[in-house]
Amino acid sequence: DWLAPFAEKARKRGDKGEFWWELRTCAYYDEFEKPKINYGHFQSKPLYSFDMNKNYSNNKAYIIPNSDSFLLGYLNSNVCWFVFTAMTTMVRGGFFEATTQNIVKLPIPKANKQEKAHIAQLAKECQQLAEQRYQQQHTLRRRIPDLRPADCEAKLSKKLMAWWELDFSAFQQAIKQRYKYAMTLQERIEWQTLFDDYQAKIQDQSQQLHTKETELNQAVYRLFQLTHDEIELLESHLR
Repeated sequence: DWLAPFAEKARKRGDKGEFWWELRTCAYYDEFEKPKINYGHFQSKPLYSFDMNKNYSNNKAYIIPNSDSFLLGYLNSNVCWFVFTAMTTMVRGGFFEATTQNIVKLPIPKANKQEKAHIAQLAKECQQLAEQRYQQQHTLRRRIPDLRPADCEAKLSKKLMAWWELDFSAFQQAIKQRYKYAMTLQERIEWQTLFDDYQAKIQDQSQQLHTKETELNQAVYRLFQLTHDEIELLESHLR
């Protein structure tokens, strides 16, 4: 009833949906159903990932309707981040805004078939390792609230959210601070075994990921024919 007085004007809109009171549906819904590259609006480091799971995002994330793993690798490279941050202005919190206007200006280097295939494979391996590492982090993280007293909220502290950055002693202290609970001897024995096992896997995956990322960056440097001194200058700027 409230909208009824506006019905005549609303029917003349070019952006209406199936009915006069609706907004037009997203013109690119179909693109979300396809393989695509996802990235966030605010970035403090390259945050591009390949999605084959038909995920949808809100207005603080964007998609590139492209399944090119070479492009994914380049977007996550040091060179691309250097160019991107030089083109944009840092906002509060040390973030850069990856708006469409900024992304479309990024230069894409020329590469032959072999170079593209090499970078594409590295990009796939990097994402696979990152996903495996996240799964290890998340699997133990979701078990942490099991240690809380029954009357305590399950929400984790910032330290516990990044539990793998702690040693086991600091982990115990974080549990005590958040839940006001000291782990029993039996819990300490069981949890330290679990903690050490997951942390070792994460450290190994992080090392593998670092190696692959370094290899990917070197491959992109070669596309731009950067000299050793130019690479040193670029990397020092990004530290």
